[in-house]
Amino acid sequence: MSIRPDPVARKYARALLEVARDQELIAAVSESLERVISLLDGLPELEVALKHPRVGQEEKLQLLDQVARDALPLVRRLLELLLRKGRWGRLRAVVSEFERLRADLRGEVLAEVTVAHPVGRAEEEEIQRALSRLFARRVTIRTSVDPGMIGGLRVVLGDRIIDNTVVRRLQIMRRRLKERPLEVEVN
Repeated sequence: MSIRPDPVARKYARALLEVARDQELIAAVSESLERVISLLDGLPELEVALKHPRVGQEEKLQLLDQVARDALPLVRRLLELLLRKGRWGRLRAVVSEFERLRADLRGEVLAEVTVAHPVGRAEEEEIQRALSRLFARRVTIRTSVDPGMIGGLRVVLGDRIIDNTVVRRLQIMRRRLKERPLEVEVN
């Protein structure tokens, strides 16, 4: 299965990376973006308000000031640009693409790993080593939690998806049972 990267997000991410590289701020921009995403994860109603069409532009800019209070000026400008252009909903895609491009610069690949339950540092390192062996490249992982998966993990690496979740396995089992029902012998 393959997924297509968002071309608009890629354009913003490339521009951000070029400016960050020119200013020697790539790592700092990455950290600043991570803090913004963490803040939004903790306040989902704030993100809803920033996307909502009935919230006025000035109100959104005031909300953005709260979100980006501690962000680097370069990140603040990106956030404001996305908001003004009506592309706030693409923020997470821009951040993901920025991190993918950053990993490329270091000769690495970035894998988005989604798990059902939070994992510790040792488990993250084990997943990272396994993916590095599988893809024969240094793999950097970013983990997120989705309790709806029940168990297992899903890996998105570039345009490849490895879905080893309980939900996916149940879907496969359901499909196979529909294709070929179980035959039960009655005596």
